[in-house]
Amino acid sequence: MERFSVAIVGMGRIGYKYDFESILDTHLSHLKSIEENDHFELVACIDPQIFSLHLPSSIPSHLLYEDIEHLVGNVNPDYFIICTNTSELFKIAEFVINHFNPKVILIEKPVSHELAELERLIQLSSSQGIPIFVNYSRRVDPGFVDCHLEIEIQKHSNFVKGFAYYSKGIFNNGSHIIDLMTWFFGPCVEVRLRSEINTNESDPSIDFEMVFATGVISVISLDGLYYHPFGAELFFSSQLIRINSGFNGIDILVAEASPIFPRDYQINSITRRINTDMMNSQKNVNQEILNFLRSGHCRLPNIEDGAKIIKLIHEIARE
Repeated sequence: MERFSVAIVGMGRIGYKYDFESILDTHLSHLKSIEENDHFELVACIDPQIFSLHLPSSIPSHLLYEDIEHLVGNVNPDYFIICTNTSELFKIAEFVINHFNPKVILIEKPVSHELAELERLIQLSSSQGIPIFVNYSRRVDPGFVDCHLEIEIQKHSNFVKGFAYYSKGIFNNGSHIIDLMTWFFGPCVEVRLRSEINTNESDPSIDFEMVFATGVISVISLDGLYYHPFGAELFFSSQLIRINSGFNGIDILVAEASPIFPRDYQINSITRRINTDMMNSQKNVNQEILNFLRSGHCRLPNIEDGAKIIKLIHEIARE
Protein backbone atom coordinates (compact mmCIF):
# COMPACT_ATOMS: atom_id res chain seq x y z
CA MET A 1 0.00 0.00 0.00
CA GLU A 2 1.39 3.36 -1.05
CA ARG A 3 1.74 5.85 1.80
CA PHE A 4 2.43 9.57 1.67
CA SER A 5 4.44 11.40 4.33
CA VAL A 6 2.79 14.43 5.96
CA ALA A 7 3.98 17.42 7.98
CA ILE A 8 1.55 19.66 9.88
CA VAL A 9 2.80 23.20 10.44
CA GLY A 10 0.75 24.93 13.15
CA MET A 11 -0.75 22.94 16.00
CA GLY A 12 -3.63 25.22 16.91
CA ARG A 13 -7.35 24.52 16.80
CA ILE A 14 -7.57 23.22 13.24
CA GLY A 15 -4.15 21.62 13.61
CA TYR A 16 -5.38 19.33 16.38
CA LYS A 17 -7.41 21.02 19.13
CA TYR A 18 -10.91 21.04 17.60
CA ASP A 19 -11.26 17.27 17.91
CA PHE A 20 -9.99 17.26 21.48
CA GLU A 21 -12.30 20.11 22.50
CA SER A 22 -15.36 18.47 20.96
CA ILE A 23 -17.56 16.13 23.00
CA LEU A 24 -18.54 14.39 19.75
CA ASP A 25 -16.60 12.02 17.51
CA THR A 26 -15.42 14.58 14.94
CA HIS A 27 -12.70 15.03 12.35
CA LEU A 28 -12.46 18.81 12.44
CA SER A 29 -8.68 18.89 12.75
CA HIS A 30 -5.84 17.72 10.55
CA LEU A 31 -4.01 15.60 13.11
CA LYS A 32 -6.83 13.15 13.77
CA SER A 33 -7.71 13.00 10.07
CA ILE A 34 -4.12 12.16 9.13
CA GLU A 35 -3.52 9.69 11.97
CA GLU A 36 -6.65 7.68 11.11
CA ASN A 37 -5.90 7.44 7.38
CA ASP A 38 -3.70 4.44 6.62
CA HIS A 39 -2.47 6.04 3.39
CA PHE A 40 -0.77 8.89 5.27
CA GLU A 41 2.29 8.75 7.50
CA LEU A 42 2.77 11.63 9.93
CA VAL A 43 6.45 12.61 9.93
CA ALA A 44 6.45 16.04 11.61
CA CYS A 45 4.37 18.41 13.75
CA ILE A 46 5.77 21.94 13.89
CA ASP A 47 4.77 24.76 16.24
CA PRO A 48 6.81 27.32 18.24
CA GLN A 49 4.97 26.19 21.40
CA ILE A 50 5.07 22.48 20.57
CA PHE A 51 6.59 21.35 23.87
CA SER A 52 4.06 23.23 25.99
CA LEU A 53 1.00 21.91 24.14
CA HIS A 54 -1.12 19.07 25.51
CA LEU A 55 -0.68 16.88 22.46
CA PRO A 56 -2.06 13.34 22.29
CA SER A 57 0.34 10.63 23.38
CA SER A 58 0.00 8.97 19.97
CA ILE A 59 2.58 11.41 18.53
CA PRO A 60 6.18 10.19 19.10
CA SER A 61 8.39 12.89 20.57
CA HIS A 62 10.89 12.67 17.68
CA LEU A 63 8.19 14.04 15.34
CA LEU A 64 7.89 17.30 17.30
CA TYR A 65 9.66 20.43 16.05
CA GLU A 66 9.63 24.01 17.30
CA ASP A 67 10.86 25.45 14.01
CA ILE A 68 10.36 24.30 10.42
CA GLU A 69 14.03 25.05 9.73
CA HIS A 70 14.92 21.99 11.82
CA LEU A 71 13.31 19.75 9.18
CA VAL A 72 15.66 20.87 6.41
CA GLY A 73 18.00 18.02 5.48
CA ASN A 74 16.21 15.61 7.83
CA VAL A 75 12.67 15.20 6.52
CA ASN A 76 11.18 15.86 3.07
CA PRO A 77 7.41 15.31 3.33
CA ASP A 78 5.22 14.55 0.35
CA TYR A 79 2.45 16.72 1.75
CA PHE A 80 2.60 19.89 3.87
CA ILE A 81 -0.44 21.15 5.77
CA ILE A 82 0.11 24.81 6.71
CA CYS A 83 -2.38 25.96 9.34
CA THR A 84 -0.58 28.64 11.33
CA ASN A 85 -1.89 32.10 12.18
CA THR A 86 -2.79 34.06 9.05
CA SER A 87 0.20 36.36 9.53
CA GLU A 88 2.55 33.36 9.19
CA LEU A 89 0.90 31.44 6.33
CA PHE A 90 2.69 33.12 3.43
CA LYS A 91 6.11 33.04 5.08
CA ILE A 92 5.84 29.33 5.88
CA ALA A 93 4.52 28.43 2.41
CA GLU A 94 7.36 30.34 0.75
CA PHE A 95 9.90 28.60 2.99
CA VAL A 96 8.44 25.16 2.19
CA ILE A 97 8.64 25.75 -1.56
CA ASN A 98 12.21 27.09 -1.34
CA HIS A 99 13.60 24.33 0.91
CA PHE A 100 11.55 21.20 0.22
CA ASN A 101 10.06 19.40 -2.75
CA PRO A 102 6.57 18.31 -1.69
CA LYS A 103 4.03 16.79 -4.03
CA VAL A 104 1.32 19.10 -2.68
CA ILE A 105 0.65 21.86 -0.14
CA LEU A 106 -2.64 22.55 1.64
CA ILE A 107 -2.84 26.04 3.17
CA GLU A 108 -5.49 27.54 5.41
CA LYS A 109 -7.65 30.37 4.16
CA PRO A 110 -7.36 33.26 3.56
CA VAL A 111 -3.64 32.55 2.84
CA SER A 112 -2.79 36.25 3.05
CA HIS A 113 -4.42 39.67 3.18
CA GLU A 114 -1.77 40.96 0.77
CA LEU A 115 -2.22 40.53 -2.97
CA ALA A 116 1.54 40.75 -3.58
CA GLU A 117 2.13 37.73 -1.33
CA LEU A 118 -0.56 35.75 -3.12
CA GLU A 119 0.93 36.61 -6.49
CA ARG A 120 4.32 35.47 -5.19
CA LEU A 121 2.89 32.09 -4.15
CA ILE A 122 1.18 31.69 -7.53
CA GLN A 123 4.51 32.33 -9.25
CA LEU A 124 6.41 29.94 -6.97
CA SER A 125 3.78 27.22 -7.32
CA SER A 126 3.97 27.47 -11.10
CA SER A 127 7.76 27.72 -11.43
CA GLN A 128 8.49 24.90 -8.97
CA GLY A 129 5.62 22.68 -10.09
CA ILE A 130 4.22 22.39 -6.54
CA PRO A 131 0.39 22.52 -6.40
CA ILE A 132 -1.10 24.62 -3.60
CA PHE A 133 -4.72 24.19 -2.53
CA VAL A 134 -6.70 26.39 -0.13
CA ASN A 135 -8.78 24.82 2.63
CA TYR A 136 -12.32 25.89 1.77
CA SER A 137 -13.70 22.60 3.03
CA ARG A 138 -17.31 22.93 1.88
CA ARG A 139 -16.09 22.31 -1.68
CA VAL A 140 -15.60 18.63 -0.84
CA ASP A 141 -18.45 18.07 1.61
CA PRO A 142 -20.84 15.56 -0.02
CA GLY A 143 -23.91 17.57 1.00
CA PHE A 144 -22.56 20.83 -0.40
CA VAL A 145 -21.60 18.99 -3.59
CA ASP A 146 -25.24 17.85 -3.89
CA CYS A 147 -26.40 21.41 -3.19
CA HIS A 148 -24.08 22.69 -5.92
CA LEU A 149 -25.68 20.27 -8.39
CA GLU A 150 -29.16 21.40 -7.29
CA ILE A 151 -28.21 25.03 -7.92
CA GLU A 152 -26.70 24.15 -11.31
CA ILE A 153 -30.10 22.79 -12.30
CA GLN A 154 -32.01 25.80 -10.98
CA LYS A 155 -29.89 28.91 -11.35
CA HIS A 156 -29.91 29.74 -15.05
CA SER A 157 -33.68 29.87 -15.42
CA ASN A 158 -35.13 31.02 -12.12
CA PHE A 159 -32.64 32.34 -9.55
CA VAL A 160 -34.17 35.48 -8.02
CA LYS A 161 -32.01 36.78 -5.19
CA GLY A 162 -29.96 35.62 -2.25
CA PHE A 163 -29.01 36.71 1.25
CA ALA A 164 -25.93 35.51 3.10
CA TYR A 165 -24.38 36.29 6.46
CA TYR A 166 -21.14 35.73 8.31
CA SER A 167 -19.22 36.86 11.41
CA LYS A 168 -15.62 37.13 12.65
CA GLY A 169 -14.29 39.31 9.83
CA ILE A 170 -14.44 39.32 6.05
CA PHE A 171 -11.03 37.66 5.58
CA ASN A 172 -11.56 34.97 8.20
CA ASN A 173 -15.18 33.94 7.61
CA GLY A 174 -16.49 36.24 4.89
CA SER A 175 -14.04 34.63 2.49
CA HIS A 176 -15.89 31.34 3.05
CA ILE A 177 -19.13 32.97 1.89
CA ILE A 178 -17.42 34.50 -1.15
CA ASP A 179 -15.90 31.16 -2.13
CA LEU A 180 -19.19 29.33 -1.61
CA MET A 181 -21.24 31.79 -3.68
CA THR A 182 -18.72 31.93 -6.54
CA TRP A 183 -18.64 28.13 -6.56
CA PHE A 184 -22.43 28.04 -6.73
CA PHE A 185 -23.02 30.89 -9.18
CA GLY A 186 -19.80 31.35 -11.16
CA PRO A 187 -17.62 34.45 -11.53
CA CYS A 188 -18.69 37.55 -9.62
CA VAL A 189 -19.07 40.32 -12.21
CA GLU A 190 -19.37 43.19 -9.72
CA VAL A 191 -19.16 43.84 -5.98
CA ARG A 192 -20.84 46.73 -4.18
CA LEU A 193 -19.98 48.02 -0.73
CA ARG A 194 -23.01 48.55 1.51
CA SER A 195 -21.44 49.42 4.88
CA GLU A 196 -18.26 48.85 6.85
CA ILE A 197 -17.45 48.77 10.57
CA ASN A 198 -14.29 48.32 12.68
CA THR A 199 -12.28 49.60 9.70
CA ASN A 200 -9.17 50.07 11.83
CA GLU A 201 -8.90 46.35 12.48
CA SER A 202 -6.95 44.00 10.25
CA ASP A 203 -10.07 41.97 9.47
CA PRO A 204 -13.01 44.38 9.08
CA SER A 205 -16.69 43.52 9.00
CA ILE A 206 -18.27 44.57 5.70
CA ASP A 207 -21.79 44.41 4.27
CA PHE A 208 -21.73 44.06 0.50
CA GLU A 209 -23.47 42.78 -2.60
CA MET A 210 -22.16 40.20 -5.05
CA VAL A 211 -23.53 40.54 -8.58
CA PHE A 212 -23.60 37.42 -10.72
CA ALA A 213 -24.84 36.84 -14.25
CA THR A 214 -27.91 35.14 -12.80
CA GLY A 215 -28.72 37.47 -9.90
CA VAL A 216 -27.58 39.38 -6.82
CA ILE A 217 -26.61 38.12 -3.37
CA SER A 218 -26.60 40.55 -0.42
CA VAL A 219 -24.06 39.64 2.25
CA ILE A 220 -24.17 41.06 5.77
CA SER A 221 -21.81 40.82 8.73
CA LEU A 222 -23.32 39.84 12.07
CA ASP A 223 -20.40 40.52 14.40
CA GLY A 224 -21.13 41.36 18.01
CA LEU A 225 -23.47 38.44 18.67
CA TYR A 226 -22.87 35.85 21.39
CA TYR A 227 -22.85 33.16 18.71
CA HIS A 228 -21.10 33.09 15.32
CA PRO A 229 -23.67 32.93 12.50
CA PHE A 230 -22.81 31.71 9.02
CA GLY A 231 -25.26 30.84 6.29
CA ALA A 232 -27.35 31.82 3.29
CA GLU A 233 -30.88 31.83 1.91
CA LEU A 234 -31.05 31.46 -1.86
CA PHE A 235 -34.41 32.25 -3.46
CA PHE A 236 -35.46 30.65 -6.71
CA SER A 237 -38.80 31.17 -8.46
CA SER A 238 -40.33 28.05 -6.94
CA GLN A 239 -38.07 27.10 -4.03
CA LEU A 240 -35.76 28.30 -1.29
CA ILE A 241 -32.38 26.76 -0.45
CA ARG A 242 -31.45 27.45 3.18
CA ILE A 243 -27.93 26.95 4.51
CA ASN A 244 -27.41 27.42 8.25
CA SER A 245 -23.69 26.77 8.73
CA GLY A 246 -24.14 23.39 7.06
CA PHE A 247 -23.52 21.28 10.16
CA ASN A 248 -27.20 20.30 10.38
CA GLY A 249 -27.72 19.86 6.68
CA ILE A 250 -29.07 22.06 3.89
CA ASP A 251 -32.82 22.53 3.56
CA ILE A 252 -34.81 22.72 0.34
CA LEU A 253 -38.22 24.39 0.72
CA VAL A 254 -40.50 24.15 -2.31
CA ALA A 255 -43.46 26.48 -2.88
CA GLU A 256 -46.81 24.75 -2.37
CA ALA A 257 -50.44 25.79 -2.70
CA SER A 258 -51.65 27.51 0.46
CA PRO A 259 -54.46 25.68 2.29
CA ILE A 260 -55.76 29.09 3.44
CA PHE A 261 -55.45 31.00 0.16
CA PRO A 262 -55.72 28.30 -2.53
CA ARG A 263 -54.68 30.60 -5.38
CA ASP A 264 -51.45 31.54 -3.59
CA TYR A 265 -48.26 29.54 -3.31
CA GLN A 266 -46.22 29.72 -0.11
CA ILE A 267 -43.14 28.18 1.44
CA ASN A 268 -44.27 26.70 4.73
CA SER A 269 -42.09 23.71 5.53
CA ILE A 270 -38.95 21.80 4.62
CA THR A 271 -39.54 19.63 1.57
CA ARG A 272 -36.17 17.91 1.53
CA ARG A 273 -32.99 17.97 3.60
CA ILE A 274 -29.57 17.44 2.07
CA ASN A 275 -27.37 15.73 4.65
CA THR A 276 -23.90 17.16 5.08
CA ASP A 277 -20.74 15.84 6.73
CA MET A 278 -19.25 19.00 8.19
CA MET A 279 -18.31 17.28 11.45
CA ASN A 280 -15.76 15.38 9.36
CA SER A 281 -14.68 18.39 7.31
CA GLN A 282 -10.93 17.85 7.55
CA LYS A 283 -11.24 14.12 7.03
CA ASN A 284 -12.96 14.93 3.72
CA VAL A 285 -10.35 17.57 2.85
CA ASN A 286 -7.44 15.24 3.46
CA GLN A 287 -9.15 12.43 1.56
CA GLU A 288 -9.45 14.87 -1.35
CA ILE A 289 -5.73 15.59 -1.15
CA LEU A 290 -5.09 11.84 -1.13
CA ASN A 291 -7.23 11.53 -4.27
CA PHE A 292 -5.14 14.29 -5.83
CA LEU A 293 -1.89 12.49 -4.99
CA ARG A 294 -3.26 9.40 -6.71
CA SER A 295 -5.08 10.92 -9.68
CA GLY A 296 -3.95 14.54 -10.12
CA HIS A 297 -7.52 15.80 -9.72
CA CYS A 298 -8.67 18.00 -6.82
CA ARG A 299 -11.97 19.79 -6.15
CA LEU A 300 -10.48 22.19 -3.60
CA PRO A 301 -9.73 25.70 -4.90
CA ASN A 302 -6.11 26.23 -5.91
CA ILE A 303 -3.95 29.21 -4.98
CA GLU A 304 -5.13 31.15 -8.04
CA ASP A 305 -8.76 30.72 -6.92
CA GLY A 306 -7.79 31.75 -3.39
CA ALA A 307 -6.20 34.93 -4.75
CA LYS A 308 -9.39 35.81 -6.64
CA ILE A 309 -11.31 35.81 -3.34
CA ILE A 310 -8.85 38.22 -1.73
CA LYS A 311 -8.93 40.43 -4.82
CA LEU A 312 -12.71 40.67 -4.46
CA ILE A 313 -12.35 41.63 -0.81
CA HIS A 314 -9.91 44.37 -1.78
CA GLU A 315 -12.35 45.60 -4.45
CA ILE A 316 -15.15 45.73 -1.87
CA ALA A 317 -13.02 47.59 0.68
CA ARG A 318 -11.87 50.17 -1.90
CA GLU A 319 -15.39 51.27 -2.86
